Amino acid sequence: MKTQVIVTVLFIFSFGLASTAYSQSAARQGELQATTVLSEAQKEIIIQRLLKRVEDFYVLQSQAQEIMDNIRERHASHAYQELEDPQQFARQLTLDLREASQDAHFGIMYNSETFQAMASELPLLDGPNSRETMKEWLEDDDAAPDIGSLAGDKRQNFFFTRLEILEGNVGYLRLDRIPALDPAKPTVDAAMAFLAHSDAVILDLRGNPGGVGGFITYLMSYFFPEGRTYLYKRDFQAVGVVDEFYTEETLPGKRLDHVPLYVLIDPFTGSAARNLSYTLQTFERAILVGEATGEQGYRGAHSAGLFPLADGLLAVVPIGRVVNAKTNTNWREGGVQPDVSVSSKEALDAAHQLALETLLERTGDAAITQELNQALQNLDSKQEAAISPPVDEAAMAEYVGVYGVRTISLDDGVLKYTREGMGVKLEMQEIEKDLYTLVIPSNTRSASVPNVRFNRDEQGSVVGLSLISPDGSVMETTNKDE
Repeated sequence: MKTQVIVTVLFIFSFGLASTAYSQSAARQGELQATTVLSEAQKEIIIQRLLKRVEDFYVLQSQAQEIMDNIRERHASHAYQELEDPQQFARQLTLDLREASQDAHFGIMYNSETFQAMASELPLLDGPNSRETMKEWLEDDDAAPDIGSLAGDKRQNFFFTRLEILEGNVGYLRLDRIPALDPAKPTVDAAMAFLAHSDAVILDLRGNPGGVGGFITYLMSYFFPEGRTYLYKRDFQAVGVVDEFYTEETLPGKRLDHVPLYVLIDPFTGSAARNLSYTLQTFERAILVGEATGEQGYRGAHSAGLFPLADGLLAVVPIGRVVNAKTNTNWREGGVQPDVSVSSKEALDAAHQLALETLLERTGDAAITQELNQALQNLDSKQEAAISPPVDEAAMAEYVGVYGVRTISLDDGVLKYTREGMGVKLEMQEIEKDLYTLVIPSNTRSASVPNVRFNRDEQGSVVGLSLISPDGSVMETTNKDE
């Protein structure tokens, strides 16, 4: 399609005000600082164009009217009247869209450079034949932008961040995001050539927030036999377009279709990365190890389009639904569930152990048996050395509660932080008594992450929390709900 980028959405965690979302290409261009003040007339135009985009293109058409009514009601009640700054207006609209839809692929962003590049499409998108226009764009493969060639992907090795052979000849590949296929294809082929002699493979998708969905079928093809296997389709319900996705009939490298495959997932595994893991699981081609993906309503089974609105604001609207060839549905309601449930931190060791045990069962070679047993012993020693001291859950329980839009919970001895509209829980690690840091994947684009300090009254009871900026200043203080 033209400049409407069809990608899955990357999440940007903004802890001070709200959570917002960006398309992958727009995120690379950087969020520009607001330089204008929005008038009520400008906000009216932005909202009306947003509602038309939802009405015309939202993937779940049965829910579009409810989402639109919700935004109209908020606007009519002057919910946006005080939001003159474009960034703040965008953040609030993002939260309201996600609350109304329970779809975290919705987002509003402010980027005047990207808006200007797309502004020429406004007459077509605002016109009466907008759906026909979108259909033409979707069906024109040659018009799709080469977003993977933008600055950043190549310099980051197309997000192939770790590649090695673990003990026992178990290949390991960490993929931090999902790039566009065409520019990344030589890197994929080189990585798979490196793994070609592995007896088992571990694919690490922990913290991978997604990206460009067309890439994953090519990568999966290396783990399927020759021929053309139908994997899934992407259904653009509103405009009547369906794209089908198959494995590649031919590849430049060796297929690993009989090699045991283990995929690591966690709550930060999103969008196209979820599709990759879900598809491998449903075709019984991989064992998933780790934690379930995401929170209810934020399961990331949609593909999003980027649309210009007005005055530098753009909308990220979910327009395509993934439908798996085996299940005839997707993971939106239940998320992607691991076959082997372990904490995210333990997932790599757990998968490595499973791989070694599987290879032991398969081999009849005495030398290989000895090598695999030694690898298992080394892994056991490593795990024993990493055992953490007992956790004082009673002491941490006093922090649990609701603090305005934020919630602190205690899950399996670990404090977790979330806020309305964020969709995932972040692990909290203690710095000192009452002071914690928030842990996010290193590959997730984020604003500066504040620390969380719990506040006590004169009796020593926890009565609130404060967000502490990296320079030590207090960003925000919220009382604990009674």
